[in-house]
Amino acid sequence: MLRTHLAELYLMSATDMFLDAQPQLDRAQLSIGYQFADFWGMAAACNSTETAGSIRVDVTITQKCLENLSADLDLDDESVNAFFEWRLNWLAWHEISHWFLGHIEFYRKMRWLSDVGLCEARMTGVRAAPVKPEDVRHPLAHVAELEADAFAVRRLFHLMSQIPQNDAEHGDAPGDDLQYCYYTVMTTICCFFADGQGLGDGPFHPSWQVRSLNVFTSLFGAYLERIGVDPKGLLGGDVSGLRHHASRFMDTGIQPVIDGIEYYARSLGIDQRIHGDDGDGLFAPGALLDVFTGVEDNAIVAQYLTLLRAHKDLVSRTRRARLRHGHDGEPAQIQTGPWKRPGLIGGSNS
Repeated sequence: MLRTHLAELYLMSATDMFLDAQPQLDRAQLSIGYQFADFWGMAAACNSTETAGSIRVDVTITQKCLENLSADLDLDDESVNAFFEWRLNWLAWHEISHWFLGHIEFYRKMRWLSDVGLCEARMTGVRAAPVKPEDVRHPLAHVAELEADAFAVRRLFHLMSQIPQNDAEHGDAPGDDLQYCYYTVMTTICCFFADGQGLGDGPFHPSWQVRSLNVFTSLFGAYLERIGVDPKGLLGGDVSGLRHHASRFMDTGIQPVIDGIEYYARSLGIDQRIHGDDGDGLFAPGALLDVFTGVEDNAIVAQYLTLLRAHKDLVSRTRRARLRHGHDGEPAQIQTGPWKRPGLIGGSNS
């Protein structure tokens, strides 16, 4: 089947790109594989097996997820296949990062892992986790998802930033690369909330709104880095410079693709607007400023910042695995304000 064949090719390419970016990993010892399953109630999961001199990372993607990832595409048309490839790139990097960043080992210690990995649904033929998902609502599980999202977002943005821009008049404003990246990531995340599962949080996964804000801030931070702006240098009493960049980021990089994301969400059975009805997108530029300056007037921002404060705890608990996998153990951070609160999730790693 064409969909499966293309998925295999694109996932192999995503794996190669991940390994190329991590030359410290021993390809002779590390094996990353993918399987497509008919499970219901999950999109994708990751598990690993480590023995002396051998590491096996297994990513499971459901057939339903593959269908959703290509639902709006004619896979016979090579001109649109890039979106299927980019979605699978982001999904692969998200799942692999759960191993690379030590999340899998942490989950195993917490007894949260089923045979296929961390998932909230119980599936026929799959040995369930020792701890029932419904008995878990641990903030570090949510933080791990946000960290994996940010890791994959920044890698995808780095890939797309190499695409020639069609509009040279944007200057330092975001262009096609950021639009493509935002559209790709948000339509992929739509697949996790498809088929009437709701947009709220679960035992292991944060809500749509928190994940979306994390994508926003991860992309915004990556964009500022690309144009050579240090966010910490924009903080303080005067946030006009930060407001300027946030507005250009939203107006030029995000707003143009919101309608397309909404249309895609409806096609997957998500029956409520995921970007709200105020015309400003899911979050106005002011919400980005709130995150970077530590203001908690917005309830979603406050929830997000609470999870960011727990990030240091996750890094501490996974440090040994991160170092063993060749990660530096402590991600580069963007401070969220003069109060020295924990930095935004995710490092440059690109």
